[in-house]
Amino acid sequence: MAFKYINPEEFNKQLIEKALSVEAVAELLEIEIGIAKNIFSGYKSITNFEILKLHELVGFSYPDLIGKQKLLDPNKQKEIKIKKNSGLTYQTYKIRG
Repeated sequence: MAFKYINPEEFNKQLIEKALSVEAVAELLEIEIGIAKNIFSGYKSITNFEILKLHELVGFSYPDLIGKQKLLDPNKQKEIKIKKNSGLTYQTYKIRG
């Protein structure tokens, strides 16, 4: 099964044109809302079958909807603090979660 990524700008444009909400589209595709938001933002992949469902059931334009994966989700960054030898100073690192 091939995977694609949603073009979030085009998805939002078509979502507004159809007067739908992200929640409604997620329910139609039977995807949990938290996962759907990552998919529709281009951070998680979507199957060709789900894209076909968007096209057939909702009327989204298929070619415009396909985009490239976004590599870094700022919402997924986490900060960790590592204690140095002195025990009083911390170094903060941002890692991808």
